[in-house]
Amino acid sequence: MAATSRACEQELDRERELFAHSQRLASVGGWEYDCRTDELYWTDEVRRIHGVDAEFTPTVEDALSFYHPEDRPRIEAAIDRAIEDGEPHDLEFRIVTADDDLRWVRAQGRPTRENGETVRLRGTFQDITERKEREQELRLRTRAMDEAGVGISIADASEPDIPLVYVNDAFTDVTGYDREAALGTNCRFLQGPETKELLNYRADGTPFWNELTVTPVADSAGETSHFIGIQRDVTSRKRRERLIGVLNRVLRHNLRNDMTVIAGLGETIAATADGELATRAETVTETARDLVAVSEKAKVVETTLRDDPAPRPLDVVEVVERTVADLQEAHPEVTIRCELPDEQQAMATERLETVLVELVENAIAAGGSAVTVAVVPPDDDEGRVNVEVCDDGSGLPAMEVRVLKQASESPVDHGSSFGLWMVNWLVTEMGGEVDVAAADGTTVTIALQGGHRDDAPRGGAVTEAALGDDPNSWDW
Repeated sequence: MAATSRACEQELDRERELFAHSQRLASVGGWEYDCRTDELYWTDEVRRIHGVDAEFTPTVEDALSFYHPEDRPRIEAAIDRAIEDGEPHDLEFRIVTADDDLRWVRAQGRPTRENGETVRLRGTFQDITERKEREQELRLRTRAMDEAGVGISIADASEPDIPLVYVNDAFTDVTGYDREAALGTNCRFLQGPETKELLNYRADGTPFWNELTVTPVADSAGETSHFIGIQRDVTSRKRRERLIGVLNRVLRHNLRNDMTVIAGLGETIAATADGELATRAETVTETARDLVAVSEKAKVVETTLRDDPAPRPLDVVEVVERTVADLQEAHPEVTIRCELPDEQQAMATERLETVLVELVENAIAAGGSAVTVAVVPPDDDEGRVNVEVCDDGSGLPAMEVRVLKQASESPVDHGSSFGLWMVNWLVTEMGGEVDVAAADGTTVTIALQGGHRDDAPRGGAVTEAALGDDPNSWDW
C-alpha cells in the first residue's frame, strides 16, 4: 500500500514538473480568481512574466496595477463583463513588470457560473512580446515597401509561370497597371515584340526604360520560394545619356577634324619658316595633336560607360605580351622589357590594354630610355595580382601622382593628366587599385583581383546581366 502511494506521489511530481517545464517553454502560465473569496492565484510562470518572486501572493488590485495605464480600462471592463454576464475574453495588453520592463501579454479568461452567477474565473497568461516585435518589424518593412519610391514586386517561384503576388504603389505608377491587372501575371506582360535590354511598355502602350534588379528569396529548406524585383523608371536618364552621347560625338568629330587641319597647317608653317615662328608653329602642331589624343581617350571612357563591361578572368600575361609587342614596334627608340610568369589569371576587362598603353607611353614621354612591364603573382591572403610598369625617367610630377592614386583633377591640370585619370577610372571599374612609387624612376602598380573567383550569386541579387540580354527569355 505504501509502495503504491509513493508511486502515485512520484507520478504526480513528474506531471507537475512537466507542466511547469511546458509553461516555461511556451511562456504561458495559468491564473484563477475566486469571486466569492476575492482570492487570486498565479502559477509560477505568471509570476515570472510579471517579474515577481515565487512568494508573491497577488491581489486583484496588485494584478491590475501591472497593466499599462492606457490598457488598464480594457482589462477591467473585460473582467466586469465576465463576472456580470459570463462573457469570456481573449485580449492582448501591455504590462509593466516589477523591473519596469514593458511586455506584451495575451490574457484569456473563461468564467464558471453556478445558478446564473459567476463563481470563478480561470484563464491563461502568455508573454507575446517577441511575436509583437516581429509583427511590428513586419509592419515597418511592409510600409517601407508600400511607400518606397522605387517599384517593388514579388513573384511566387512555387507557382506555374511564377506570377506576381505583390506590387507596390510605385510599381503601378511606373507601369500604369493597377494591382488587379498585375497580380497573378508574369512580369513578361510589361514587354513587347520590340523589347530590347530593359525596354518595357506601360499599360497605355508607351515604352519606358526600366532598371531592374531581381533577388531570389530562399525558404527554410534553402529552396527559392520567391523573387523580389526592384525597378526604377530610368527613361529620363537614358534620354539624357543619349543626348549627351550625340553631343559628345559631334564635338569630338569636329574637334578631331579641326585639330587635324590646325596640326597640318602648323607642320607646313614649321617646314617653311625660320626661327621663333617655326618654334611656335611646332608648338601649335604638338598642342593640336595632344587635343586629338585627349578626344580619343574621351571616346574610350564614353564607350566603357555605354558598354559597362563586367570584369572577368583574363590571362594578363597574354594581354601584356600583345600590348608590349605593339608598343615596341611603335617606339623602337626605347627598350621595353617584360618580366612575366607563364600564365596569370586576374579579374579584368579588355580595357587593361588601354591602361598599359597609357602608362608605357607616359613613361616614355617622361624621358625614360627603358621601360619594364612585370606581372607579379599573388603572395598575400587577398590574392591580388600586380601589374607593374617601371621606368628610369625623371619621375611623375606630384600633380600626376595625385591623379593616378586619387583620380582627382583641378581645373588647372585636367588637360595634361586626363590619360592618367582615365587609367585610375578604368582600373577602379575592374575592381582594382593603383599605386605609385618614385625611386630611380617611377613604378606604377595596378593591383587586380585574382582570376579564379566564383562570382556567381548565391541567394543574392541577380542583375539583368546575369539574366541575359533578351528580356523575353526571363522566366521569373
